[in-house]
Amino acid sequence: MTRYYVKDYMTLDPVVVHPNDSLIHVRKLMLRYNVNRVIVIEDSKPIGIFTQKDFARVILEGIENEHDIDEVLVKDVMTKNIITTYPDESLVDAARTMVNKAISSLVVLDPEDETLEGILTKTDLCNFYKDKCAGLALVREFMTENVVTVKPYHSAMKVIDLLARYNISRIVVVEKRKPVGIITIRDVTFSSPFIMREYHLRKAKYIRERGRRGVVKVPLIPLAEDLMTPDPITVRDNEDLVSAARLMIHHGISGLPVVNEKEDLVGIVTKTDIVRAITARVK
Repeated sequence: MTRYYVKDYMTLDPVVVHPNDSLIHVRKLMLRYNVNRVIVIEDSKPIGIFTQKDFARVILEGIENEHDIDEVLVKDVMTKNIITTYPDESLVDAARTMVNKAISSLVVLDPEDETLEGILTKTDLCNFYKDKCAGLALVREFMTENVVTVKPYHSAMKVIDLLARYNISRIVVVEKRKPVGIITIRDVTFSSPFIMREYHLRKAKYIRERGRRGVVKVPLIPLAEDLMTPDPITVRDNEDLVSAARLMIHHGISGLPVVNEKEDLVGIVTKTDIVRAITARVK
């Protein structure tokens, strides 16, 4: 295979913020540009990175509402130990660094002055796999078989607990072994600040409704079915892994439930798995 470099697939002009920007500002930028991370710069040089998972971590540690978040500066919660690369580094070597460091992106520096030149993400590597790697692997060879799942009637609190406990970015909602929905960390972090606030408070609020048998209590906490994206896009376990990469890129998603010929859930495949496949199969 032709040798490819970071510069061939990296993203130019990544979204950047400054150390004294508030998390509310960061949240708005992430939503506006539909990105999962921002780079913190000072004097044109990267000094940190802040991701969607970092945002969830901050909320889970006690930031209860948007007013509180507005008082937190990104410099106080960013990851300072950023992992970097250069435009002329081998794309496979960059993928290997991501796997070994368990990270989702590499900050790309100008080799002359160490200023920010771009970013290489798992999405960029997924694009590479989609373009150049047909026939190298099947979905079932790199999917994760032990999928964390919930039922539609499980509470949002259970969903958040599982996301935090297993440090994962998505949960599949199942009924009778079939995937009926998917919930991502973005759903509960960005789209549902109320839910995250309730998670921290750890107590349900109730409204009182009068029923035939008197006063009943109805919990306000949403259920998994209220959060999930229904009818998730799936991929078969015997398909080329390139099919999974294409679906993720086309639909702007980072993971797919994997099903067998009976449409039963048998695994999940993510962009992380695509990166693993690059390190294992691309020479």
